[in-house]
Amino acid sequence: MKILFYNKHLSIKEIRKIYRDIYKKSVSVSTIYQTLNLLQSYGLLKTIQYSNFSKYEIDIYPDHDHLVCTKCGKIVEFRDDSFNELRKKVEKEYFFDVEGYILLLEGICEKCKK
Repeated sequence: MKILFYNKHLSIKEIRKIYRDIYKKSVSVSTIYQTLNLLQSYGLLKTIQYSNFSKYEIDIYPDHDHLVCTKCGKIVEFRDDSFNELRKKVEKEYFFDVEGYILLLEGICEKCKK
């Protein structure tokens, strides 16, 4: 939990490396998966999934959305209240109470365009 709190958008491999660097010992991939599943079951974790890649972040931050570079995997967080207006419109049109959402826009970052 501490690793995810201080580092956003981490893969399993990145979590494992940070754990090893901090605690000077190894942790199994299955232990990491079990911990992530537990955090997710309590509503404390969000999974950002794109292509064949998953990254994880603690779900305690204010609503925000993500831009993901499909070339390098960079994730940029942004917030735009117009998406909340769209959510309200969809709720009304489809008689649906949205309890949360993850908006993920894929594209190519400025660095990769060069």
